Amino acid sequence: MPCPLSGIYLVCLSLSIGDVDRNFKWLEEEFKDRDFPRSFVKVDPFLDKVRSGPRFKALLNKIGLEK
Repeated sequence: MPCPLSGIYLVCLSLSIGDVDRNFKWLEEEFKDRDFPRSFVKVDPFLDKVRSGPRFKALLNKIGLEK
């Protein structure tokens, strides 16, 4: 059953409670469904907590945002 919340809210919620694993789950799902604003991923300060990690860089590479 799909979650009634927009993916961006789930990403922010999971980060706000410190659930990094769930954060990546939601990010990957949103990118797969193309429901997520890709342009914000590299600049949104809310993602600063995970942006420098290898999982984030791998995700950017996977969705074509990492050079």
